[in-house]
Amino acid sequence: VPFEPFRLSLGSPDLWPHGIAVLRPTHTPPNLMSLQAGLGAALQHLDLPVEPRKFLPHITLSRRAGEATMSPQPPLIAWDVDGYVLFESEYDAHRTYTILARY
Repeated sequence: VPFEPFRLSLGSPDLWPHGIAVLRPTHTPPNLMSLQAGLGAALQHLDLPVEPRKFLPHITLSRRAGEATMSPQPPLIAWDVDGYVLFESEYDAHRTYTILARY
């Protein structure tokens, strides 16, 4: 799925259920939403399942953050996105992620 590059400004920390610490964008760029919609449409065209939950862009920082506290002044991270990957995740003794393709 082609897309226009965009800048993702990360700076909203959050602690999700089960101790998952994430960093969310301060705003969601329209180009990211277009990419997500385009990928969903491509999957549907191939009769593959699409994630039914609402899309919540984030970067996972830790899966075992427990009772971590978030900084009141989180750093702002500017990430220029000019590509994306398809990866496979395996859940064995460790989480293993293997990149299958780059776009």
